[in-house]
Amino acid sequence: IFLHELGHAAAAIASGINARNIGLGFYTVLPVMYTDLTDTWKLPKTDKVKINLAGIFIQLLVNLLLISLIKSNGNSFMAAMSWKIYLVNNCIILINLVPFMKFDGYWILSDMMAIPNLIRESNKRLVDIFTKKDPFPEEDRISMNRYQQVFIFGYTVLRVLFIGSVIFLVFAFIWYSIVKTMLFIRFIPYLELNFTVVAEMLKRIGSIVIIFLFTRKYRKMFFRLILKKGK
Repeated sequence: IFLHELGHAAAAIASGINARNIGLGFYTVLPVMYTDLTDTWKLPKTDKVKINLAGIFIQLLVNLLLISLIKSNGNSFMAAMSWKIYLVNNCIILINLVPFMKFDGYWILSDMMAIPNLIRESNKRLVDIFTKKDPFPEEDRISMNRYQQVFIFGYTVLRVLFIGSVIFLVFAFIWYSIVKTMLFIRFIPYLELNFTVVAEMLKRIGSIVIIFLFTRKYRKMFFRLILKKGK
């Protein structure tokens, strides 16, 4: 991931601007690295797309190195580890290409379509479907040609389906984790302490911690709503 961010920074320097910094932050509950490329707005569209693709380009170069290690080391430990890193690297590439979260795929699509703040514009179109048209529209709404309007409609539909799928998977994960944890606690008295049991215990603790962190904001909103209704 660090090499991915260096790719963005190197492409920015090649295009005539400097990356302000490379840092670590959180996207919802996921730890992520980022490169501050605020000054890219000064560049033409083609340069923006090149900078956004540079991280994935570096990862593809890493893939070539990993493939050579896998091929040259047969069934050794090095080949097995290289294969695992190769799979993780490709998963990161695929996640970065998802255009419905603010990863590389989102910025590439936004720059290619010349629609800044693509998610905000998509949200506005979605709200317009379910609300009456504002007689005094906001001044900051950008004007779009027919091609852009068709695109933003399709993007909004796909984004709603994506969010719905993610919500379903999150609830399925929460339900599965709770059931598995309850079953594990129930059978603790009958289990022998070994590596498998300890690994399962750590998995159960990890899943509960993830659920706790992910739902913290929503739990606060839920309790506030309950308290308001109680009053």
